[in-house]
Amino acid sequence: MYDEYMRNGQTVSKDFVVEKMKQHDLYGIASESTFQRRASTIIGWVKWIGDLPE
Repeated sequence: MYDEYMRNGQTVSKDFVVEKMKQHDLYGIASESTFQRRASTIIGWVKWIGDLPE
């Protein structure tokens, strides 16, 4: 996600993150609402890391 963020210069979409989590069977998540919640967290982390001073 971070690489995608850096490549595009903007935050990745929640749908993109959910798609990647599903492709990799991340955490064995079964609920769509959990995917959405976790995607929001991942996006927040990526944005926070991207905003850190070098």
